[in-house]
Amino acid sequence: MTPYAPHPSSSAAPTGSLSQYLRFLWRRKISLILPVVVAVGTGFVVSSGEAKQYASYTDLLFTPTTPVDGSQARTISIPTEARIAVSPAVLGEAAKTLNKASLPGSVTAAQSGDVLVMRIDSRSTNPVVAASVVNAVAKAYLAERMQQGVEAVAADTQDINARLGQIAATLKDLNSQLAANLAPAKVDVANGLRSQINQLNGEQQVQQTRLYQLSRQATGTNKDVSVLVPGTVNGTPVSPKPLRSAATAGLVGLLAGLGLALLRERLANSLQRLDDIEGPLGAPMLSVIPALNRRTMLDSPVTVLSDPTSAASEAYRILRNNLTVAGVTEDVRVLMVSSSLPGEGKSTTAANLAAAFAETGIDTVLGDADVRRPNVHNLMEMPNDAGVTGFLKNELDRFALIQVLEANRVSDNLVVLPAGPALNGPAQLVTRPKQFAALIAALREDYLVIVDAPPTLPVADAGTIATAVEGVVVVVRPDLVSRAVLAQLAGRLRQLHAPVLGAVINAPRRSSFESGAGKHGYSYGYGNHSPQASTQAGSFSKLVRSGK
Repeated sequence: MTPYAPHPSSSAAPTGSLSQYLRFLWRRKISLILPVVVAVGTGFVVSSGEAKQYASYTDLLFTPTTPVDGSQARTISIPTEARIAVSPAVLGEAAKTLNKASLPGSVTAAQSGDVLVMRIDSRSTNPVVAASVVNAVAKAYLAERMQQGVEAVAADTQDINARLGQIAATLKDLNSQLAANLAPAKVDVANGLRSQINQLNGEQQVQQTRLYQLSRQATGTNKDVSVLVPGTVNGTPVSPKPLRSAATAGLVGLLAGLGLALLRERLANSLQRLDDIEGPLGAPMLSVIPALNRRTMLDSPVTVLSDPTSAASEAYRILRNNLTVAGVTEDVRVLMVSSSLPGEGKSTTAANLAAAFAETGIDTVLGDADVRRPNVHNLMEMPNDAGVTGFLKNELDRFALIQVLEANRVSDNLVVLPAGPALNGPAQLVTRPKQFAALIAALREDYLVIVDAPPTLPVADAGTIATAVEGVVVVVRPDLVSRAVLAQLAGRLRQLHAPVLGAVINAPRRSSFESGAGKHGYSYGYGNHSPQASTQAGSFSKLVRSGK
């Protein structure tokens, strides 16, 4: 069998395809747009109502200097200096400079780019205040840094002076010992004392040099930092910016909308769009059958026979044409019509499809394999005395088969094989797969076989039937079947390796299914079938009404 190639515009795209994402976005457009609109409006209104903020900044440039002793330059950490600049001590001193209990507005400090520049930033509702605050903080920071440098030099100077005092005391004691041990007999002792005195004299010179360097360092504190850009008054507010706030809020709203749309999509379990059906089945929609009115259902739901010019009859002809394109009547000679659950209209679809093929002159047999709840004989208004179950119970008798078919002939090209009387035990088809396959093979030799199968999920018979057919048509009634049920059906058909040709959407309540029919159907308008076909269909209807 040649596999069916979906129409190029089919929605049977693989999960995760761009087309499916676009359809999902369009389907959930309200969930996407509403949060964005609310967020943008809220962000704009809230931002517009905020007080204007003005900013001023000063940049401090750090230039590491080589110490006077020739040692390596001290490493400067801008993040550390930034923390010092906004420390409580510095901010408190800056507030005192401005005669304030605390600094108005906000103050931040951070490294500016990758260079050794620290930017102190101040924001306030008054541009003059912002500039005065940032300059006061910079001044207080430099004073704090100077004070820390002076205190560090003072501490080091105190330590050096203490060490020089210890050295002087030790030298005095060693010189006294040396004077007492100058006798020739004590040469070794005197030499040892002289060595210690020399070492202490050297250390004393080093400490005195360090003391001199510290005195110079005290006067050079803060020479490695300078004000690069002083704070100035800027009359342009930096906030609020309603448009930017609205854009940011819109982005947040879009993310929230996507989350809401995904949540609604996950929680929604009803079949609402073509994707909901075509996606799980991996096959296209073949036709949309409009709902039949109650009178038609009671009179004769096989509308191809009873009302050949009706919209429902044309929908069944579209189904026939699409199946013909899929290879039915050539590569595919045995079709199984099934559904997920009872009540979706599979029997009515099978009967009308068989009539639609027959009106084109193709010898067609409509077989009822739903032996638990047979309905084809009711639709075609004929007895159910003999049929499928009889040939499952006994060896296949071709003469008897011909007799049953001729007894249930509807027209020159349409015969019916009812289900027949029930057998003992519920698993009638499951226990007789070989007999059923032989029956289908015998029918296939002379007819296009349309099999009305039981619902796939409630009973196991569909598995036996699927192994004997060459194509499966799934009837889906959206108001009766949920996404979860359809997913179970798709999984079951994949387990059975059933060749699904497509889906028939029966009696949809949503116009979204009907709007897609033109994309997937091959147009077959009222004027496309021949007068001969209509006349012949009318004769089928008369035969059905007469009970022949």
